[in-house]
Amino acid sequence: MPRSVTRSTGAARCPHSPTRRACVQLPRSQVDHTSVPGSAAVFDHGGTAARGAQLLEHLLGPTEFDAAVGLTALATREKAEAALEKGNTNEAEALLTEVIGFNACGGLHLVHMSRSKARLEMGDIPGALGDAEEAIRIAPRFPQAHLLRGDALFAMGEYSVAEDAYADALDLDPSIRRSKSFRARLERLREKLVSANNP
Repeated sequence: MPRSVTRSTGAARCPHSPTRRACVQLPRSQVDHTSVPGSAAVFDHGGTAARGAQLLEHLLGPTEFDAAVGLTALATREKAEAALEKGNTNEAEALLTEVIGFNACGGLHLVHMSRSKARLEMGDIPGALGDAEEAIRIAPRFPQAHLLRGDALFAMGEYSVAEDAYADALDLDPSIRRSKSFRARLERLREKLVSANNP
């Protein structure tokens, strides 16, 4: 079970903390959080990454989530995504490797997916496949990870296994059938399968 589900929201530390059910049922204006220590972190969330990190640290505790490390990982990941968009795949791959090294909580499947894209573009096909498979291990119901696995397998010439990976993605999200990129993947795959079957 994910840590966020099994961890208390402060009830163990403060017996006067409102229950999750009470917070969900009461409108914000009816929740009196001024007398509950630490509740400002829960009720006054400002919507920024920094406040989100502080909230996670408050809810999970500093031993489970370090806000500073989480924010550093997020900033580094954003730099990597920008580098990837600009075509600087070597820089993106190095930054994403750094993010993985932070071992920060949350979104790690997205980091592995981005690094898989970078490695695929760099020609590091085994590395791209490894990252796609790690993303699937972390978030098995995330269709984009299955697509990237299929792309890596396609690049390796493993066309029938790539077809299975694309089918897995389609099973998870049937709407991708309409996307141009998915149709292009299938067309490339069909061409390769036809040429492999008709030498």
